Amino acid sequence: MRRAIRSAGGHPIVNLVIVHTVYGLGFTTLFFRNEYEAVPTELVKAAMVEGAGLFQIFRRVILPNSNSIVGVTVIYQFTNIWNDSRFGSTFAAGESWPPPSSPRGRPCSSMSSPAALARRAAAGERRSDGRVVD
Repeated sequence: MRRAIRSAGGHPIVNLVIVHTVYGLGFTTLFFRNEYEAVPTELVKAAMVEGAGLFQIFRRVILPNSNSIVGVTVIYQFTNIWNDSRFGSTFAAGESWPPPSSPRGRPCSSMSSPAALARRAAAGERRSDGRVVD
């Protein structure tokens, strides 16, 4: 892993892609293996009787039936990568809490307190774009 990251030239985005790809290969392999194990052997045998080779069977029989597992794998990988980035930004934020993705950049206490929002609106507090706080 270290050699692969060094060969990428130290670019942070490339390094993240390499790490998340390597991390996700095990789960992805298991997901697809279990999906392909459920494919009826009669379909494969019928394709072999018709004269299809290994790659033709995969391309014409297995892949068209793989839409659901591709969707599951994409959602799973995206969720893992998103959670990993949120986890890192939570602990690396320091004094800039909350993370930049919170609504309107408000601190968590003002987001969860309707009374605080009502007080700010009654005082005529304005946001950076000039609108009254809602």
